[in-house]
This record gives sequence, C-alpha cells and structure tokens, in this order.
Amino acid sequence: MLKILIDLLIIIFLIIFQVSFLATFQTPYSNFNFILIGVIFIVFIISFKRALWWALIGGLILELYSIFTFGAIVFSLLLTLIIIDILFDKFFTNRSYYSFITLGLIGTLIYNGSLLGLNNFFYLLEINSFFESWNKLYLLKIFWQVILNVALLSIAFLVYNYLKKTKKYS
Repeated sequence: MLKILIDLLIIIFLIIFQVSFLATFQTPYSNFNFILIGVIFIVFIISFKRALWWALIGGLILELYSIFTFGAIVFSLLLTLIIIDILFDKFFTNRSYYSFITLGLIGTLIYNGSLLGLNNFFYLLEINSFFESWNKLYLLKIFWQVILNVALLSIAFLVYNYLKKTKKYS
C-alpha cells in the first residue's frame, strides 16, 4: 500500500512539474516526457506490472491537460509499454546500458508515432478537430524529445547502477 501511495505521489509531482513548469520553457527544454521516461525505466528495472500502473495512472492524469482525444495518451503509453516489454524479453535480454538507451529511443519514437497516428485517425473519423502533420516543427519536437528523454534515461540508469553497486559493497 505504501508503494502505491509513493508511486502516486511521484507521478503527480512529475506531471505537475512537466505541465506547469517545463511547459513554459522554449522548445528544446519543454519536450521532456517524465511519465514516458518513468514507464521505460520501471519496465526495464522493476517490473511490467508496476510500469503498467504508471502508464495507466500517469496517462489518465496527463489526459486532463492534453489537446488530444481522451484516451490517446493512455493508449500510446500502453502500446509503448507492451512493445518495449516484448523487445526487452525477446531481443534485449541483458540489462546493459546500450539496450536500455536503445529501448528508450524506440519507446519515445513509438509513443510519438502512435499518438500522432491515433490523433490523425480520430481527425479522419471527425471525432476531434485537431490535425497535426509530420511537418518540420513536429519532427524537430520529436528529435528534441528523443535527445532529452534518452539523456535523462541515461542519467537515471547510471545513477541507479551506481547506487546499486555502492549499496552492494556497504
């Protein structure tokens, strides 16, 4: 019960930080996606079940601040989580730095691609009136999000390994 409460508080804090603070920055720095980073980190380090809760709860809260159709972010996070977990189980079986960074890169691209594809699908069905194309501005946003998410995932992985090693020897 305590883990669930701690996870919920961390999710809420990260979303508040992302939506209210980082959204005011200019283009490169406003492209962090902390819930996506958390989902990828947790599925790689802890478990699929816990990452599933992060994707569901974080996605539902992010939906409140989104211009996309309700459910698009949750669906994109869940799709990303499932594909990352399959890739981790079948291809990237070791928990190395390079497989983690590769999964972070793939996860960010899958998330953005599925979110844009789902949004445009809803636009074609006339469910929403927001259409986003693969223009230079959107591709630049995805580029910066990949760079920043991979950098933050890299730092998180290195800190986790350092803390794991120091705890092991103390």
